[in-house]
Amino acid sequence: HVEQEKQAALQDRVQLTGRVDTMVRANEDLQKSLVRMETKHNKEIKRALEEKKWIEDKLATAQKSIMDLASKTKQMRSTLTSEIEEVRKRLTKEVMILRKKLEESEQEISELEEDLELNRQEAKEVVEDLRRQVDGLQSDNIRLGNEVESLRSD
Repeated sequence: HVEQEKQAALQDRVQLTGRVDTMVRANEDLQKSLVRMETKHNKEIKRALEEKKWIEDKLATAQKSIMDLASKTKQMRSTLTSEIEEVRKRLTKEVMILRKKLEESEQEISELEEDLELNRQEAKEVVEDLRRQVDGLQSDNIRLGNEVESLRSD
């Protein structure tokens, strides 16, 4: 009977050893699988981190470009505003000068028109005076011609 118990205990031990071996192999397989999964997961994490860094670099570059563009735009706006103001001042000054010249020209034209009218009046008076003189001279000429004729006939 003791022998049977020894045999049964030995049999149990062999079975337990087999189970332990199976569990150890299963555990080793799980460990290997876990290592493979960790390796794969670490590679994915590394790739994701690299992609994140690439995206962050691109984002930083884009943000810098936007800031540079904003700065250039502000500078150009300031420059254009200054240039526009300078042109406005210059044109305003030129317009004032041209208005003054126009007023002077209009005054000069007015004075010339007055002088022209006075000259016309004087010319008219001179022409009338000359006509009277011519008429007088013609009358004198006719009278002298008549006197000459009368003296010839005497």
